[in-house]
Amino acid sequence: KYLDKCPDGGRYDPVTDQWAPISTIDAPKPRYWPSAVWTDLGMIVWGGYVCGEGFTDTGGIYQPSTNSWVSISSFRAPSPRRGHTAIWTGEEMIVWGGTAASSEGGRYNPATNSWRAISSPPGLTPREFHQAVWTGSAMIIWGGAIDPQGWSYDPEADTWTPISTLHAPTPTSGGASVWTGTEMLVWNADAGGRYNPALDTWTPISPIGAPEERIWHTAVWTGNTMLV
Repeated sequence: KYLDKCPDGGRYDPVTDQWAPISTIDAPKPRYWPSAVWTDLGMIVWGGYVCGEGFTDTGGIYQPSTNSWVSISSFRAPSPRRGHTAIWTGEEMIVWGGTAASSEGGRYNPATNSWRAISSPPGLTPREFHQAVWTGSAMIIWGGAIDPQGWSYDPEADTWTPISTLHAPTPTSGGASVWTGTEMLVWNADAGGRYNPALDTWTPISPIGAPEERIWHTAVWTGNTMLV
């Protein structure tokens, strides 16, 4: 019932407790389920479902300082999709997974406005609405598929490595995860786990006092606490 409504965007200033509209000049078409990452250049929005048209492989960079948009190239971009994840490495945006995307992804460099493909090894199960975090050297994905296997992607070597599932939480679609600096914290419907990539081990998260069961929630890391 919402796919025929095409919302715009807004900027919220917590100091003044006020909202301001985001420019729509040269902006990407309004969409649902896109990804967004924050970079030194601004916010990169990519993919999703364009109202009245379908899945897209288009995007743009929004620069708050000038309240302006710059389009990004679609040449060699991953196929149109929604339900994917995107992380920022400090130099590139890495996009992976999503609807009708198989186990394909891509790397976007805003400095050159260019895309390049990433490897897709056998056994890497396609999935959507999964979770992904950037550790500083690797992208870790989890959930989003019946297959409980999570993976770690090394962009320097363009290689994937499966991660342990021992003591891991049940993988679901629509969960949330954060990176603490040493661990990936995952919170699914009503259970979670802490993954340590240095040891390739999981530790269950206590459910005592946790929020009610839910999906499609969000989570952020404050520096010492995960907020769900």
